[in-house]
Parts: sequence; C-alpha cells; structure tokens
Amino acid sequence: MKATIHFLTPLLMVVLMGTGAFSGEVVFRTEFEGPDANEVWTGSEGKIAPGHRGSKALRINNGNPEKSMLRRTALPADRLAGQYVTLSAVVRAQGVSRPPNRAGGIKLMLVMETADGTQRRQVQIPHGTYEWSSFENGFRTPGDVTEATLVVGLQKSGGAVLF
Repeated sequence: MKATIHFLTPLLMVVLMGTGAFSGEVVFRTEFEGPDANEVWTGSEGKIAPGHRGSKALRINNGNPEKSMLRRTALPADRLAGQYVTLSAVVRAQGVSRPPNRAGGIKLMLVMETADGTQRRQVQIPHGTYEWSSFENGFRTPGDVTEATLVVGLQKSGGAVLF
C-alpha cells in the first residue's frame, strides 16, 4: 500500500495508494480556502495568502533566523503505519537564509512516534528565493506508528515560505 501526502495547487491532501483497506482514501485535504483554513494547524503563526495560479497558500514568515517558525497538524497514524508515503509540495521561497545544517531550512516533514522513539522524514527544499517549484520525497513508514504529525515552516532560517 502507498500513502501520498501532497501539497498541490491549490490543496494539501493525503491519499493512500495500492491495495488494502484504505487504498485510495483521502485522509487529509485542505485547499487553504475559507475562514477556518488555518484552524487545523497549530504552532507558530502562519497566514493564508495568495498562492500559485490564483489559489490560496499557507505563508510562514521568520524575521529571526536563529529561531524556527513551524506549523503542525496531526495525521491519522493508523492509516500511515507501514505504508509507502510520498511527501510532495509546491513551494515558493522569498529570501530564505541558509540554515546552520541540513535538517534546518524550509521544512516539510512527517514526524512519527514509534515504540523505538521519534522518527522524522522530510523533503529537502533549498534556501534562497524562487517562484513556485515542486519538491518530493518518498519513504516507507514504520509499522508501529502511534502518532503522526505533518510539520511545515522555517527551521533556523529567516525569510518567507509559501506552501
């Protein structure tokens, strides 16, 4: 079975692919439209802003590159456990500074709690300034995931990012 987590224009969604009980099911979707579009996210401040091709986007600004501005939303761990997941995003960066290490910078990451501790899988997204560009990373999740959280934002980088 394959799970896909996409930030697409104009939406974010999670779809399980392949064979099995959850095949093809959309488990998370947001189009960043409407008054409550930002309500499923917690953490640092994020704003709904004009997006790619007339859509809406989640914009995260960070004026202090020594700190992080991260938004989080819970995903159904039981549907992601032991699945192949693709994290995919259409991203725009505005003056994003170089992070102090590879783990920092523009963040699109799945955080999973397991019996062995916390596991993180992320998409490598470059710093700098660029227009809307696609990025992705695919991986298999552990079979014993008990909690799953999608994290987006800027980690130890200044500037602005739009998803």
